[in-house]
Amino acid sequence: HSAQLTQVLQAFKEQEDLAARHKAEAEERHSAQLTQRDSLHTAQLETQLGKFWETKKQEDTTRDEAHAAQLRELEDHHAALLQAAKTDAEKLSAEKTVLEGQNQAGEKREEALRAELGQRDASH
Repeated sequence: HSAQLTQVLQAFKEQEDLAARHKAEAEERHSAQLTQRDSLHTAQLETQLGKFWETKKQEDTTRDEAHAAQLRELEDHHAALLQAAKTDAEKLSAEKTVLEGQNQAGEKREEALRAELGQRDASH
């Protein structure tokens, strides 16, 4: 009877050991799967982050190039306005010179006419 009890206890202990071994192996597999899943997830996140930064860098570059083009357009427009103002100033200066010349000529004619009238008055 005692031998039979020992056998049952021995079988029970072997079952317990086997169950503990299976449990440990299952936990190890589960842990390995979690580690593998975490590694995969990390790699995916790094890839997404890399793509995000690459896209952001391209968008920033595109925006910067657009701003630079707008700035160049403004600078060109400003230069054109300055040139037009300079041309207008040169034309006005030339017109002023012509008008001043005409004015001086008119004053000389007026002086000459006054002198002529003065001589006529004196001779009469």
